[in-house]
Amino acid sequence: MAKPMNGKWKTQILELQAAGVKTGNICNPQRLYRAMLKLKGHTLPKWAKIHPETAVRHLKEYRQTGILQPPENLVICKPKPKTPYVPPVETDEFLISYAWRKLRYEALKKHGAQCSLCGRGRKHGVVVHVDHIKPRRLYPELALVLDNLQPLCEDCNHGKGNWDETDWR
Repeated sequence: MAKPMNGKWKTQILELQAAGVKTGNICNPQRLYRAMLKLKGHTLPKWAKIHPETAVRHLKEYRQTGILQPPENLVICKPKPKTPYVPPVETDEFLISYAWRKLRYEALKKHGAQCSLCGRGRKHGVVVHVDHIKPRRLYPELALVLDNLQPLCEDCNHGKGNWDETDWR
């Protein structure tokens, strides 16, 4: 838990408390400055970073003049979009990843759930695999490319192995 500020910023903390602002999480000048700006009607994006020296300087000016200035040079640090984790394609962990399973489904939907080589499918009682035409061991950059996938039954897929690059579609 953050230790609340006190001491030289006590008057600003009391001003916030008088306005009904909860001050328990204000533990550094940046948070105090952001709370004071919000109280005075200025809004900052959540991802805006305020340099500690800037916050202290503006709080000192506010203490002397009673005027709170918004920061003049704001560093905008937008959060990076989250990319899903894809394990290395050379590992078996890749075959249980969400990215692979989603692409596997797309390949089965596109090409049908029957073997491209012998034509057998679920109705014949065989398991249908999705095969990498160009093996992922040799071409890891093609592991998640839909055009590099073909449905093969278990027997045909194991017979093809990862050394053959024949496209049976």
